[in-house]
Amino acid sequence: MDRNLHSLLEKIPHHLQEPLQGLLNMDAKRRPNSQNFSIIKYFMDPGVHALQYLDVIQMKDSTHKTHYYHNLKQTLPAIPKKLWWQHILPSLQAELQSPEVLAAALQPLLFMIGDSSSDEYQTIILPVFRSVFGMPKSVQATVTLLENIEVLMAKSPKADIRSDVLPMVYNSFESTAPQIQCASMRAAAHVAEFLDENAVRKMVLPRTRSVFETNSGQKVNE
Repeated sequence: MDRNLHSLLEKIPHHLQEPLQGLLNMDAKRRPNSQNFSIIKYFMDPGVHALQYLDVIQMKDSTHKTHYYHNLKQTLPAIPKKLWWQHILPSLQAELQSPEVLAAALQPLLFMIGDSSSDEYQTIILPVFRSVFGMPKSVQATVTLLENIEVLMAKSPKADIRSDVLPMVYNSFESTAPQIQCASMRAAAHVAEFLDENAVRKMVLPRTRSVFETNSGQKVNE
């Protein structure tokens, strides 16, 4: 039995090894009870806690979800990437259709995109993420995407930049929200090489002039 236990311990996280040995103690009185077992260091790990919370996330309201997804970005480095695809991405996919939670859900999703290879992005994340480009979004969600446009550009092939990213940037120039207007102009710098001359002349420059005049109070001559 000792040999089998040693073999088993090598396959489980370090912080679970000693408690597991305690559970297998021949003396029942020396075994940890359920309360003691639940507060061992392993279960207090932020990554484990974040994954456990996913089991009940769909029962929470938008306020709780928003708080969770904002914090999840900080926890992702402690979670194996395999679990991103198996557990976290499906949960995020469900939130992409929720206007109240979308902006918060984009935070960990964009981190995952930035930390993934181009192949992982295109084969695993993009099929889930692509609908976000064209869907109606809140001001904050739109600004979040525009402020992270370089992350998307780094992982997207040129065809996807033209079919998905550029239309989102063009649409943002039509917004009347000051936050989106400013974010769209900053994003334009990252996609400049893909902008055609007509778009620059008829959309980018007029919007840039309009925003400048609105914020400075000065008129720009044609």
